[in-house]
Amino acid sequence: MPKAIEWTARDVEQFKKLCGIFCTKKEVCAIMEIADHRTLDRLIAKNIPDAPTWDEAFALFSGVGKASLRRRQFEAAMDGNTAMLIFLGKNYLGQTDQGQRAEEAKPTGNRLAVMIEGSKFSKAANG
Repeated sequence: MPKAIEWTARDVEQFKKLCGIFCTKKEVCAIMEIADHRTLDRLIAKNIPDAPTWDEAFALFSGVGKASLRRRQFEAAMDGNTAMLIFLGKNYLGQTDQGQRAEEAKPTGNRLAVMIEGSKFSKAANG
């Protein structure tokens, strides 16, 4: 009969760090040399009382990685990384690639007149 695997405090810390860099359950098993996911589930239940399942443990410990990633993204944006400024603007400020235009459509008989404020088209539509 194979010997039961037990975690040391170092193993628990390694598990937390692997969750912090978003490793999958399969990757954690491979890195920590655990034969199958059921053994990992048992080790989590035994060693992490605050989060006794994979889903709970991953949610708890991946939060550290998410915060670190968010911090690095913000730092990159503040250092002038244009792509990161655009990404953060779209995701946190609701900005879009389409410019802000005031458009008004009014039916006029069989035609539809479209006026775009502040453009060369507004003069053509009006006169």
